[in-house]
Amino acid sequence: MLRGISGPAGEKKPAGLPLPEDDKTPLVRAGFLIPEAEHAIIQATLQRLAMAGITSSKTEVVRMALKALEKQSDKQLKALSDGLEPVRKGRPATV
Repeated sequence: MLRGISGPAGEKKPAGLPLPEDDKTPLVRAGFLIPEAEHAIIQATLQRLAMAGITSSKTEVVRMALKALEKQSDKQLKALSDGLEPVRKGRPATV
């Protein structure tokens, strides 16, 4: 079964990721800060997916990226990590 949203006339638009069959996969809420330029990459990826007829979410784009990272060697992961812009850790101060 594929996840999707209703389109015109109740038509289903398939998403790229299948739902788990037992629907009991534990989920974890994860909040994080990301530089604007990298957030723009997520948005551009969502647009590319939409142009291909695939309905997706930011969470699914991040999950796709994790699947791709999982296949990288340690050397490739280190190179990617070394190329990241450092970001401030923690929550922004509330005013």
